[in-house]
Amino acid sequence: MQTNKKTKLVVKICSILFLGTFLFCACSSRERTETSFLQAESLLEEHPDSALQLLQTLPALQKLSHKESARYALLLARATDKCEKSLLPCDSLLNLALNYYDNDEKERAVALLYKGRLEIRNK
Repeated sequence: MQTNKKTKLVVKICSILFLGTFLFCACSSRERTETSFLQAESLLEEHPDSALQLLQTLPALQKLSHKESARYALLLARATDKCEKSLLPCDSLLNLALNYYDNDEKERAVALLYKGRLEIRNK
């Protein structure tokens, strides 16, 4: 009987430790992404090439939330445009931002601006 209680206790402790580790990793990943976004924003005006390089080191979009992906799309388009590079790689990302910012006029306008620039340059 004592062994059964000990086993249940060990399973509970392991479950709690696993859940805690998972939550810690998830939170720290989100914090790192937010920090990278803030750094990229601060670099955009004077060092857009550095901002672009920083954004390109972020994890794959599959690991970002919808909100983070939309923000990433606008930051990447802005940095790419400031570096006078083709916005073509940002095309599908801008669609994602347009869908996400459907009710946010300011951010939607920014996405439409870069989408329009992309269309004009590709004609």
